[in-house]
Amino acid sequence: MEQPVNLDDDDDVFNYPLLYAVRPGEWELTDTQAAKFHEYLRARRLFHDDDFWGSFEWDVFMRSMRKVWSESDPRTSTTPTPSSTSFSI
Repeated sequence: MEQPVNLDDDDDVFNYPLLYAVRPGEWELTDTQAAKFHEYLRARRLFHDDDFWGSFEWDVFMRSMRKVWSESDPRTSTTPTPSSTSFSI
């Protein structure tokens, strides 16, 4: 099912066990959105991101993820498949 989810819309995000984001390199999460996304991920929900265009978009995405995980710096580790990246906290 494809359903746009807006972190500003009440708690709608918690109705979905998996979020799939395309072009997250264009994100500029607000502090409120980052806090809600943090709560979503802490509830053991899943998140998959896709489609970065260069280091600039990666840096924009990582800036938002640092807001989401403000108590620790998100670390990335590449899997044997070069196009896959996972985060750990």
